[in-house]
Amino acid sequence: LYLTGGILNPFSIFLIIPSVFASSNLKIRTNLFLIFVTLISIIFLTFYSNGLPEPLNKIKINNYYYYSIPIALIIALLFLNYFALIFGRESNLRKEALNKIQELISKEHELVSLGTQAAAAAHSLGTPLSTIKIISQDLLLHFNNNKELKKDIKLLVSQVDRCNEILKRLSINSTLEDDFIDKDISLHNYLKEIVNSFKEISDKNFIINIAQNTNSFDITKSIEIIYGIRNFIGNANKYAKNNIFITIKSDSEISEIIIEDDGPGFSKDILTKIGE
Repeated sequence: LYLTGGILNPFSIFLIIPSVFASSNLKIRTNLFLIFVTLISIIFLTFYSNGLPEPLNKIKINNYYYYSIPIALIIALLFLNYFALIFGRESNLRKEALNKIQELISKEHELVSLGTQAAAAAHSLGTPLSTIKIISQDLLLHFNNNKELKKDIKLLVSQVDRCNEILKRLSINSTLEDDFIDKDISLHNYLKEIVNSFKEISDKNFIINIAQNTNSFDITKSIEIIYGIRNFIGNANKYAKNNIFITIKSDSEISEIIIEDDGPGFSKDILTKIGE
């Protein structure tokens, strides 16, 4: 453009195109820098350039019209960049929304896949569980007079029956709903339900203490929270001597569950590595 008439060259309109297209994709700081460079280029080409090539170099242009060309280019540059920024922002919002929808759909596909795998696992585990049940019943007959072993074997039989029932339900319907999981209840009731499930297989004392409970909202159903709490309570049940203490502190913003047991705790060599 400098060599062919500067701002009078009809193709000087191409100066504003890069910044307009870039404004919808680049960061605001980069875009401002590009606009600044374009403005400097327009102003430079207004005052410094070689003449137009023949035969256009013979045309005489009024100064008012001459200076209106760079002013028009600058106004167009700012105007188009402003709209490009707005449309670019809207486009980015739509892209983000689309990505979130695709993420949710992929999670749903994972859940369906897990349901199918659960049904397949139920079918595969049926035979070994039946074998365990037969052997455990034979052991019950052989050790019927031994009170200590009889109690353990009875527990083993009951748990095998429970596993068979769960697998049967999974085989019939892999997407079977759980009344406990699919119902929104308070945090205290959640803990009571989880503790009750442990009382069937444990002889430990579970003591639930509500230190503070000003939160009146029900907890939204969440398999992750339920099984997460079950894991912590299960760990306490495994290592406790007699008692497991569960404390609830809950207000309108934060809910805290403290699970303690009277077991030996972590050994000193492990304590130094916790968190790694």
